[in-house]
Amino acid sequence: MILIISNSDDGSTINVIDWLTYYNVDFIRINPESKISLKKIVFDKDSISEFILVIDGVEINLFDIKGFWYRRGGIVLDNKINFDGIENIDIQQGIFSHLSFELHTLIDFIYDILKKNTKGSIGNFEKRHVNKLVVLEAAIKCGIGIPKTAIFQTKKDTEAFSENNKIVTKGIQTNLSTYHGNVPYNYLTADMSNYDFKTDSPNNFFPTLFQEKIEKRYEIRTFFLKGKFYSVAIFSQNNPNTQVDYRNYDFSKPNRFVPYNLPQNVENKLLKLMELLCLDTGSIDLIYSVSGDYIFLEVNPVGQYGGMVSAPGNYYLDREIAKILQGYSNFV
Repeated sequence: MILIISNSDDGSTINVIDWLTYYNVDFIRINPESKISLKKIVFDKDSISEFILVIDGVEINLFDIKGFWYRRGGIVLDNKINFDGIENIDIQQGIFSHLSFELHTLIDFIYDILKKNTKGSIGNFEKRHVNKLVVLEAAIKCGIGIPKTAIFQTKKDTEAFSENNKIVTKGIQTNLSTYHGNVPYNYLTADMSNYDFKTDSPNNFFPTLFQEKIEKRYEIRTFFLKGKFYSVAIFSQNNPNTQVDYRNYDFSKPNRFVPYNLPQNVENKLLKLMELLCLDTGSIDLIYSVSGDYIFLEVNPVGQYGGMVSAPGNYYLDREIAKILQGYSNFV
């Protein structure tokens, strides 16, 4: 049996499941809203003899799982606590905190057993969130070009940086996404080249990441899967909406996506980076600059790959993932 951990609205997971069904592979899927409880764990003298979970009413022996795919989301164990007879709020909060920690210990153990006892896996729950600053440092160590990057919180430092570079700014770790009523407000990469720091910025502000603006020929989205790279070039530079960040999608005039082969030396460096980060899958963003350099931007361990890479590149990545999982399920 194959275990899939994902979100209920992830289309790529649905597509992979269609292929698993075609290949007659038994699977069970866990979403964050799945009802999961522990029935029992039994430690014998020499080993663990039983590890039974109840997932949406079905008993599953964890040792029957031969492979798993961590796509997104996570395991959430039922946490129904009866506070009958305990009226003190402080005591309730203390008990809740204690029992939540107990459940987290069980969840960590479930992942540990899956990692140690399955025949193989795709994705790494422990690396579902990578620190982007750690990734940039690792890219430098692997000999991969990155934009000149700095984090400042004073006008003086930012002014000096902007005088020597055309710059952009973006979130240190994530992008802002919020709503006012039904109106979305998104903060992606912003061009600061025409911003007057002398008059328009305060003397001190929240730590903010700035990068050199790379003049690009095109952007590249690469999906990495078990040692292989699947890439597409994105011609975003000719559209004002997407010149700085192709994620500012223009649905009326979509960017052109074409299959792309990265040079072998670039793939070798990226492979070294993924190994250093302990990632066997992830979506990588790069820029091919007007000066002919490949510039690394970031990697998202749980990034999209369907409409951005698989479909325009004719890579059938959902099928490739299903084939890998099928291989795990065939182990006796």
